[in-house]
Amino acid sequence: MKDAFGLASVATGKHGPADTARWLGARYLAGIAVECYLKWAVCQTNGCDYVDEFDADLVGGQGHNLSRLLESARLGYRVRGRFAEDWRLIEGWSIHERYEPRSTNTVKLREAERFVSACGRLINWMESAVVG
Repeated sequence: MKDAFGLASVATGKHGPADTARWLGARYLAGIAVECYLKWAVCQTNGCDYVDEFDADLVGGQGHNLSRLLESARLGYRVRGRFAEDWRLIEGWSIHERYEPRSTNTVKLREAERFVSACGRLINWMESAVVG
């Protein structure tokens, strides 16, 4: 998350192509961090070492589906209640964002900062809510 915050803050007040790349990078890294924590939560909650031990479909494309991971970790009800606004931002993330042409991606600094902050709050909560 530190890297994601760093990328978002470097671009503050700037509007060039390199800064757009930083904003996109910050959003992408924060989404990856949430994905990793959700996979950890799936393992902790279901008593397995690897997510595919719980559900083989979570290794393929569904392994990047944050909503599917959230439900597999049995955190859906709590996250959607406690972090409703944050989750609305987070659940729209896609692993494929990094492949989208920068010219068509309109991520703005404030949007990236809000997304990264939402991811940070969720991850901080998961660290204490999911017992290892």
